[in-house]
Amino acid sequence: MIDFYANGRNTFFAEKIGMGESNVRSWLNGTLPKLDAIEKIARNCENISLEWLIMGEGHMIKDETQSTLSDSTENGVIAQLRTIIKEQAKEIARKELELEHYRSTDAATATP
Repeated sequence: MIDFYANGRNTFFAEKIGMGESNVRSWLNGTLPKLDAIEKIARNCENISLEWLIMGEGHMIKDETQSTLSDSTENGVIAQLRTIIKEQAKEIARKELELEHYRSTDAATATP
């Protein structure tokens, strides 16, 4: 993607999708992009195949010879990604509260 959409320049690709260059570097080092990043890529990289982007199947770029998702289906996938992101954020908040509870419980029961 970086080669195709930004002539191999991490900084240009990061700007194109509206994220920091450090995110792009981390993906190149093996970290999987989070769903919000996938949504930004899908919205900002013209003709990118969502099947390729999300599932790693088919060709990176859509063309007339491939089966492609319709615009309404793409919008539906993006809406689903947003829902998943929101649910993940809620789960993270719940886990943070749970962790804080355990920390305060441990601090209260610790002996000096």
